[in-house]
Amino acid sequence: MANILLITKWYPNDDNLMNGIFVKEFAKAKALYNNVIVLHGELTSIRNPKFPFEVVDGLEDGVRTIRFIYKRRFLKLHRIINIIGWIYFLHKINEEGIKPDIIHFHEYDASLPAFIYARINNIPLVITEHYTGFVKNSLSFFARIFARIILKKANIILPVSNYLKEYLYSYAPNARFEVVNNVVNTSLFKPVPVKIKGKNEIKELVTVARLVENKGLEYLIKALNLLRNTRTDFILNIIGDGESREKLNSMVNELGLNEFIRFQGMLPKPKVSEYMSKSDFFVLPSLFETFGCVIIEAMACGKPIIATNIGGPNEILTPQSGILVKSADSEVLKDAIEYMLDNYWKYSPYDIANYVDKNYSYSVIGTKLTQIYDDLIANNDNKK
Repeated sequence: MANILLITKWYPNDDNLMNGIFVKEFAKAKALYNNVIVLHGELTSIRNPKFPFEVVDGLEDGVRTIRFIYKRRFLKLHRIINIIGWIYFLHKINEEGIKPDIIHFHEYDASLPAFIYARINNIPLVITEHYTGFVKNSLSFFARIFARIILKKANIILPVSNYLKEYLYSYAPNARFEVVNNVVNTSLFKPVPVKIKGKNEIKELVTVARLVENKGLEYLIKALNLLRNTRTDFILNIIGDGESREKLNSMVNELGLNEFIRFQGMLPKPKVSEYMSKSDFFVLPSLFETFGCVIIEAMACGKPIIATNIGGPNEILTPQSGILVKSADSEVLKDAIEYMLDNYWKYSPYDIANYVDKNYSYSVIGTKLTQIYDDLIANNDNKK
């Protein structure tokens, strides 16, 4: 079994249980066949760690996770603390006699000290990239320069979709790329029998997303406002939180949609699974999406999907699992929802869930990553 250091700047924490939850799913998949240690620097707003940082080291879902937790105390000082924390981490690993076979970044800028550590010690560097900033072209001038340097030096880049790969290619055209999709916990998200409801029975829609502009939720609200003019047999549960929460809530109030739309807030994964299981179908109206983890979670529950035709979802959905629609178009989205309200029961929950199990389960993604690791380690040994 290979020793893998998973370096990430996003990971679930007390401030936000959903922050980087997709990285944690990757960690569990990798840990099936490798010795994995997660290293994460956590900038907290609700805890009071010791200055300059506090280290928490323990097992989380069976994976050793070491966090250095620190607080923003003075302007820009937290950036210096971050670097010191990473240097401490790497020194701690050396003191324990742990020799990493692979350093695996989640995001290109996960840790500059760890990048330097990998280069000095000739350790293969793997980068899994999720960031929508590449798609939106929102990286700053200096971030673009840094991204080019890091990505070009990586031994392999693993975008979560072919869609994202197209945008990363211009940063490192000579790099080795291989798409490795996100992973889903198929033990938690499981199919349930479809319940066929009568014409006047309420059908439940669900969406799970950060409440930010990129997720396109205002178009979903407008679509339901249009639909309300012809039928009222639906309820939408919105799971998530974010900077647009107040704006979206005001929009629902102004349109008089309170009886049709419920904000459930941020929920832990088991509760998300419950909502998905009892729903009739899932909707994700994103304007940008490099993949769409919540799509495969809903599909693992056997639910048909309505998603926007914006890249990542295109590579997940098939005609047997749902509908792709134009983004930022409430009229088109309304028509798709109306169709699904009448036809959701025609989609086989077990066929949908089986597709997810064969493509996105822990064992499938864990095996794929392990094959990549083994190849890099073998090539690295041959060069020594």
